[in-house]
Amino acid sequence: MRYVWTVLLSAVLLAGCGKTNQLDQNWSAPVKFSQTEEAFGVSFDVYKWNNTLLVLQRGVSHGSDDEFKCSVLDHDGVTWQSSKLTGFKDSYQMIIDPLTNKFVFVSFAHSETSAKFILRTISLDEGNFHINELANQEITTTPQLPPGENISGPITGRSASYNSEYLIPYTIRTDARPGSSVKETPTVFPIGLLYSLNGGLSWEQTNVFRQPVWITEIAAIKDASYFLGWRQWGYGGILWFSKQDISHFSSTSEDLTKTCVDGFSMANNDDAIHLCWMDCRHEQVPSQLSMFLFGSAERKNFEIFYRHVTGSENKWEPETLISKGLMFAYRPTISAEDKKVVIVWVGAKRATEKYHSEYLSNDIFYSVSKDNGATWSEPVRVTDNIPRGMTAGYPQVELLNSVIHLFYIEGKYQPEPEVSGLRLIQQPPYDIIYQQRPFPN
Repeated sequence: MRYVWTVLLSAVLLAGCGKTNQLDQNWSAPVKFSQTEEAFGVSFDVYKWNNTLLVLQRGVSHGSDDEFKCSVLDHDGVTWQSSKLTGFKDSYQMIIDPLTNKFVFVSFAHSETSAKFILRTISLDEGNFHINELANQEITTTPQLPPGENISGPITGRSASYNSEYLIPYTIRTDARPGSSVKETPTVFPIGLLYSLNGGLSWEQTNVFRQPVWITEIAAIKDASYFLGWRQWGYGGILWFSKQDISHFSSTSEDLTKTCVDGFSMANNDDAIHLCWMDCRHEQVPSQLSMFLFGSAERKNFEIFYRHVTGSENKWEPETLISKGLMFAYRPTISAEDKKVVIVWVGAKRATEKYHSEYLSNDIFYSVSKDNGATWSEPVRVTDNIPRGMTAGYPQVELLNSVIHLFYIEGKYQPEPEVSGLRLIQQPPYDIIYQQRPFPN
């Protein structure tokens, strides 16, 4: 009987082997250039800047909310230079113009009836990172709210720059007013746009429409812009979009997918917007055999899907499943340059523990398109973390000068006693890793 189960187990493992198990040897050696402040998942942001890459990371000195660590990749493609940007309390970086050295930071304030945005535009001198103040402006908006609602806080999403035009979308979240007849928390929020037509030197704003949305982002191609949002419900949500002319806004919107979505990423070149997202439409319930062999239990597994729209066609192309062959896929990130597109995510072919999640042992995978998203390569593995019990997550990718630049958080996961399903209490700082490789021929 032992021989029969050994043969059966070997057959199952061999059947699961494929290109997604291949390890790509063309990546540069992993380089640690920073670490998270406290635990796995602390955010950092990567931007194209001055024909190289710039990483901004908040609060890397004793949790300070007043400073950013600014790391710039030297033009030799190997060396990193770092400096601190101070004086940005409660600010969030929204735009770094890849054609100039301008940065736009946004901070918020609000009352029960109005929201205020403070927009600060600066530039950095290359080499010494001296901050040049270019503009500082406050914009207050008072949206029309239904009776019984008040403002709980504004939030801005991914922004866009097109030539000298800067676009920052915002969502104003609301709550039921205490003592009012409203019994449930509102789910339909005002959405608007902060925009500058002169490279961030002055700003205007417009209220666009209301949507049941958690966060709104924007991308710009040629003479049009696209609002994209995640309409949250229960465990997942729905992606929607609204096509807008730069000079005229409408309140119409359409759904992109009605499946269980949990987070998305987008990129754009001059004539296309590329979108990828986590999706659990094909959630797999463990079979009795897999539970017996591998100890599988209930878990939420995701796949990565992709869709794009081009300015010439003016329509969204059909969806493509990117993470084919992997049971678990999380946190996709996407970048585009000319007709080249790359998607990177973290995941695993099968569960590595009884309950699998993005915080357990996972590897980094990627897939590329050479024809502006029309066709895609099969997933290829970048890291070899799972045999070492390592976790990798929160990847970010940028495609610059036909080179794929990859960033992710990596470390040895140290489980703590589980509290309400959360096992990340008192985690140590994690390394932030950088790797690169030429875009595949």
